[in-house]
Amino acid sequence: GRQFGHTLAALHVLTRYGSSKKVLMVDSVDVVFATRAPFEMQMQPGERLSVYPLGPVEFASSEGLKFPLQGLHMEQGRLIGTSNEAVAHKVSITPVHGNTQAYAIVAPLTHLGEFIAAMGA
Repeated sequence: GRQFGHTLAALHVLTRYGSSKKVLMVDSVDVVFATRAPFEMQMQPGERLSVYPLGPVEFASSEGLKFPLQGLHMEQGRLIGTSNEAVAHKVSITPVHGNTQAYAIVAPLTHLGEFIAAMGA
């Protein structure tokens, strides 16, 4: 919304519950999905996608992103992955085996259906 405090509260919810519950947030522009698991979706090359760590997360691999994630250790206040973009029709993100911390994926609202399907997986 128009109040930055509400954005901070939403980030708090993602950080607090993202590792233990399936959390999906939607506004008029974007959809945000929190997960600890590997994630895959279809995108159009050039579409924006952000990856935001909700705790310390190390990524084993990624495919279809302009800025690859493999080998990156992300953590709030240290390294985040906002404003990445798809360079292929399939984007995949895989954290290292045994990862226990969630990361948020932010994509255009047109991907709401894929995020809802991912929640059921």
